[in-house]
Amino acid sequence: MLTSCGITRKLEPGQYLVMKNRVMYQQPDSLTDSRSLRGTLLEQARPKPNDAFLGFYQLRLRAYYLSQDTSKGFNRWVQKRIAQPPALLDTVKLDESVVKMQQYMFNKGYFDASVTYEVRQRHKHVQDSARGKAWVTYIIGRSPPTRINDLFYDLKDSAIVRLVVKNPRSKPVIIPGKAYDVDMILAERNRIEQTLVNRGYYGFDKQYLLFRVDTLPATNELDIYVSLHQPQRDSVHRVYTVRNVYVYPDYSERGTGARRNYDTLMHDGYHFLLDGPLLYNMGVLSHAIYIAPGKKYSRNDYQFSIARLNSMRVFSFINSEIVNVSADGKYELDVHLRLLPAKRRDINLNWNATSSSNYFLGSDVGITYTNKNLFRNTDILTLSINGGMEFMADSARSLFLNTLDLRTSANWELPKFLVPFRVSYVPKSQNPRTIVHTQYTYFRRINFYTLNDLNFNFGYSWNERDFARHRLNPVELNFVGISDTTAAFNELIKRNSALRGSFQNQLIAASSYTYFYNSTHKGRRHYFYYRLKLEVAGNLLFLGSSVFNSRNDAGIYETLGRPFSQYFRPEFDFVQNFRIRKNKTLVLRGFGGFGLTYGNSEVLPYMKQFITGGSNSLRGFRIRTIGPGGYFNPVSSARFFDDRSGEIKIEGNAEYRFPISGMFRGAVFLDAGNIWMMREDDERLHANFALNRFLNEIALNTGFGLRVDVQFFVLRADIGLPLKEPKTISSFDPRGLVDANGWRLQNFALANLKPWNGFWRQRNLVFNLAIGFPF
Repeated sequence: MLTSCGITRKLEPGQYLVMKNRVMYQQPDSLTDSRSLRGTLLEQARPKPNDAFLGFYQLRLRAYYLSQDTSKGFNRWVQKRIAQPPALLDTVKLDESVVKMQQYMFNKGYFDASVTYEVRQRHKHVQDSARGKAWVTYIIGRSPPTRINDLFYDLKDSAIVRLVVKNPRSKPVIIPGKAYDVDMILAERNRIEQTLVNRGYYGFDKQYLLFRVDTLPATNELDIYVSLHQPQRDSVHRVYTVRNVYVYPDYSERGTGARRNYDTLMHDGYHFLLDGPLLYNMGVLSHAIYIAPGKKYSRNDYQFSIARLNSMRVFSFINSEIVNVSADGKYELDVHLRLLPAKRRDINLNWNATSSSNYFLGSDVGITYTNKNLFRNTDILTLSINGGMEFMADSARSLFLNTLDLRTSANWELPKFLVPFRVSYVPKSQNPRTIVHTQYTYFRRINFYTLNDLNFNFGYSWNERDFARHRLNPVELNFVGISDTTAAFNELIKRNSALRGSFQNQLIAASSYTYFYNSTHKGRRHYFYYRLKLEVAGNLLFLGSSVFNSRNDAGIYETLGRPFSQYFRPEFDFVQNFRIRKNKTLVLRGFGGFGLTYGNSEVLPYMKQFITGGSNSLRGFRIRTIGPGGYFNPVSSARFFDDRSGEIKIEGNAEYRFPISGMFRGAVFLDAGNIWMMREDDERLHANFALNRFLNEIALNTGFGLRVDVQFFVLRADIGLPLKEPKTISSFDPRGLVDANGWRLQNFALANLKPWNGFWRQRNLVFNLAIGFPF
């Protein structure tokens, strides 16, 4: 009703609401990068048209007029968080926009650019009290951009010239032949500054640099000259060396104004000043500090030292100071690092609840204990226990207990490599860590089985510069036990060999390697990250069992009285972020993985198989309800064991994220994917992967979501709408939801669209509540 009302009725006489800004070029064929220029120029245009709220056109503007009475608390909240005043036509703002656009074009090398505007108005009345809507078009006129002919440096210091001009690791940003761009000049200033402050030139600032532009006569080119000012109170820029680094590992802000008597210990050239007993391993702390005595000052080393100490999580704050102690012709610095210890022990209580529109209810309660610096190595010990229950509803909508889940875990993280041999040298930039993790899981699937899993992981992680991280787990052990199986479940796995191979007592002895890469360090507008994981299991056990011929009656090799799994399982996850103007992002994700069994196994263990659906996958489908492949069980019900998993997974996601108001953000998403088995299964037809039909077996959903960003975490609520299910071997569907090809679009046709109907919502909407972004 609100969106159907004419908004121009609220305008005063003579007021016009700006509906749209456009940019038009007089000579579009001669422009370079015209599309990116148009987008940036539009950002300069004022006033900006009123935007949408939750997808509703001009709803924020309408909220502005409806909440004028600010004596009411709700209206004040709407005015502050949601409402938006009208974008009224104002010639003063239009003229300011013209000036900004001309300046932007000038900065991009279009020195003769001209900008004018035209306004098209549509009146509500034709008398003197005319008011209505307006559309503004900015017309850009210009000739080809001026290009750079040559670049000259006049730095008057041979050492600086070697670092700035002749350094193969830091090449100039300004390139002759390119179009002139002020951003290129600014980038070159930053490059020179960063190069020098990281080579000992403490106190150097880009303000000492002067860039002079000289246009060449009778050409459309220019030369750029870079010169260097002398520092104040000196004739040349000096190179500083770090004299001493003082570390205060137990610093306290109490009595900061009074002089203290510190005990001083030396380790690796660092001075450790103690105000009490030594609480931390000095070797671990010194390995975390990049800046070192006797080396030239480097701003990067100084900043990395603070960031590394903060990442240890055992200090609440780092108070740092650099003191100039130059004397007698020596240019030296002292660095003071005051470390405020954090609380050593933490106890956190966690509670989660989930619900979806198909009457799936779940809860999870947990408590976590954290001990920081347990063995005085800045190590972190985390103990946790979690328990949860899940309920489902049958066709009569009566709830029943579906699963019980109990998990206890212990995780110990040490900031160095723990190996049985001596490691001569580990670069500080690698930030090495040793991680030991053990977990016990009790999982009871009511009326079917009980799963007991004891897991032990031992591994290492280390950095590759600032943008990549490696994780190597040489030892991953899982002791899996299936017990308390019911007659119905035993009959099911008796008929299905694939399920029988998944649900059995077994030993999993694996090793894995994971590589993470993040391109955000490049400072680009668009960035990506990806994760590659390789996991292999059972090869050493197979070799040992083959030597001793330890087979069971079924001819399967065993270790410690249990069959062991043997497989190769790679997976790849890729996420690309495209920043579209301010605070608007398009995120694309692709995932692929498979598990290839061989030797002692015919099917992947159940806990190592892939699943799909849920809040971080296909959000239009509940978890474990899609696939594998085109398999469909027409007699499936809430009380029937139909948990779906597979050995192959392909998934793609697209999500457009946009701001709403304050901490509230919105998203529109599209998810696609499925899982498959590697081999054919007589009990589950078309569950295997086949090139000639896998595209028809891709499930598809769309939806929209609301995110609440409260700084420390993001609360996410998504509503998924299933569009297509995998095409099955038969078009028969007793639910009446899909057509022969799996499409569910008929449920969203205007005649069948009934969001007010509870039964319609139950069959066509899935609600997901989660913490954090899905990817």
